[in-house]
Amino acid sequence: VVIENSQTVTLNAPKGSIFGPDTTQAELFENAVKSQMSDFLDGKNALIFSYGVTNAGKTFTIQGSPKEPGILPRVLESTFQYIGEHQYPGMDLKPYLRNGVQSLDFHQVKQERITKAAIFASFKEVRTQFCQMYSRKEKMAEANDSQFALWVAFFEIYNEYVYDLLQPSLCSKSKKRACLRVCDDGAGNAYVKGVEMTLAYVLKLSGEC
Repeated sequence: VVIENSQTVTLNAPKGSIFGPDTTQAELFENAVKSQMSDFLDGKNALIFSYGVTNAGKTFTIQGSPKEPGILPRVLESTFQYIGEHQYPGMDLKPYLRNGVQSLDFHQVKQERITKAAIFASFKEVRTQFCQMYSRKEKMAEANDSQFALWVAFFEIYNEYVYDLLQPSLCSKSKKRACLRVCDDGAGNAYVKGVEMTLAYVLKLSGEC
């Protein structure tokens, strides 16, 4: 990206990075996302976002459909494949602030299960076969005794307001979504206060509310 002046920005797309209308979701993931996914699994931060005018295909590219999963479900599937049998089975941990983790007591774990059940009640499991995104599955080495827990959070920033997309009340026409705040954890890291983070074990796609 080259900033020409205060009103003009020029994008010099790298060779091979422009995809036509016949490009499949799998091809896009393989050529545009896979390298960042590998960096992420190696512990590096990664940012993927879509930008364009209305009806340009941003949502389809990111989310996709049950038959043509987009970037997001493919990233999650890749993560689950990589973790393999090293996934932490308990529900007694939860993210705290930006990079911390806190232990939950019995009552908190019970509440987490109730909240998770309410969220997943409106979801359906992915039944499409798109695990062949890699020619070979990359998993943790068998000798590695590390365990991993994967939490997911979905929120949107609309007109400078932050909304939690995992609120079960979203399926009710009579309730409004609560606005959340972007805060600082004291170390210069931003996080969304109060956003629901759900411990994930399997990949699911959202159903209709």
